[in-house]
Amino acid sequence: MARFEAERLQNLDEVFRWYELQLLLLNEEDRRLPQLLSGEAIPERYRDETVDELRKQFASARKHLHYAAMLHLLTTTEALLRVAFDDLSKRKTKPAIFRRFRRIGRQRGEKIRLEEDILDTWTEVYPETARSIREFKGVVPLRDWLAHGRYWNPKIGRAAYGVRDVFDVASEMLNRMQDAG
Repeated sequence: MARFEAERLQNLDEVFRWYELQLLLLNEEDRRLPQLLSGEAIPERYRDETVDELRKQFASARKHLHYAAMLHLLTTTEALLRVAFDDLSKRKTKPAIFRRFRRIGRQRGEKIRLEEDILDTWTEVYPETARSIREFKGVVPLRDWLAHGRYWNPKIGRAAYGVRDVFDVASEMLNRMQDAG
């Protein structure tokens, strides 16, 4: 069985480009359905299906792709925040947040909490990042909803988020944090 290894190099832009590519491929296949079904060599995956049934399947696939992309963006953002926490708490040059993160790291060990330990501390030390962190915290329940089965109505910061919204909120927060720290 393959081992899972930590990926310290995470990239939010790369995740968004992956989503755009998958959506492009899905839309292109959907667009080509009439041609694919009218030819002599109908792909096995489309046999015994009508165009309407396949259109419903593609709509469902798009919805699942959106959910997967939002979850991927949110978990990548969390990974970036946790890596930054770890790096900042061990740095030789001491940024303003160093002592706070170091103390939290000693107290909590491996159980660092995203919102309370990382985001709230960052807001206290760098108040200029508060708005973007607050917006991101509004998206965090979406991550939980996506990761845990989507069987309830989440209480999130906005009525609805799209993939681009999640990317923009996370990117804005990470950029503000980088500028402040």
